[in-house]
Amino acid sequence: MRVGFLVAGAQKAGTTALHHFLEQHPEIGMSEVKELHWFDVDANFGPTADLRSYHARFPVGPETRILGESTPAYMYVPAAARRIQQYEPAMKLVLILRDPIERAFSHHRMVREVLGAEPLGFEAAVAAERGRLALAGDDTSRGSSFRRHAYLSRGRYAEQIERLLRYFPAEQLLLLRSEELRADHAGTLRRVHEFLGVSPEPIPAPAFVHTQGPRSVPSELRRRLLPWIEDDVLALEQLTGWDLRAWRSP
Repeated sequence: MRVGFLVAGAQKAGTTALHHFLEQHPEIGMSEVKELHWFDVDANFGPTADLRSYHARFPVGPETRILGESTPAYMYVPAAARRIQQYEPAMKLVLILRDPIERAFSHHRMVREVLGAEPLGFEAAVAAERGRLALAGDDTSRGSSFRRHAYLSRGRYAEQIERLLRYFPAEQLLLLRSEELRADHAGTLRRVHEFLGVSPEPIPAPAFVHTQGPRSVPSELRRRLLPWIEDDVLALEQLTGWDLRAWRSP
């Protein structure tokens, strides 16, 4: 049985919670470990690559109708989209998105406080981001600056979605906002279940959406950072029809 859907992003937007909710559905076989990083790691596509080691990570029960996993980097790493399409052209992709500045703030907290891999404060790290990414160049490996220090870059969702749309038709993408999962837990999960072709129930109890907590960016700092992402938020509004004035507000 091949994998039929991926929670492909975005990092720090609620993918851990969504993975937790989906693994409780008897018709969904979620990978036993979140973030398998199969399609975004070059070594998995070398001469010794073996899909059996990937498929072995998924439990298949008597009621299982679809297999899925959650790796937020799939949305961001350029090579992943093509590899996913080559593996399964009918792959369904679930993308859950969060205010890009709040997402960046949470990302920075994780890298600095949890991983201990960020010597700079948030605003200084954002100011250094473009230079760090330029130095990273084509190095998209795990732990590289391309992933670790891409605080605002990983929140430029329109660019990433447009890349996915070069490989998959729009009907194979389900776009959600993390605030929807918080405000309408049951309704949002039913949308996901319908998209995946499984029964609308059961709906598990709500849980925390953000593992790093809801601490907010100070308004004056938001004001200074908005020019870095406002064009992409406007593009995302055009792409989705969403009203994202809250994301563009200081």
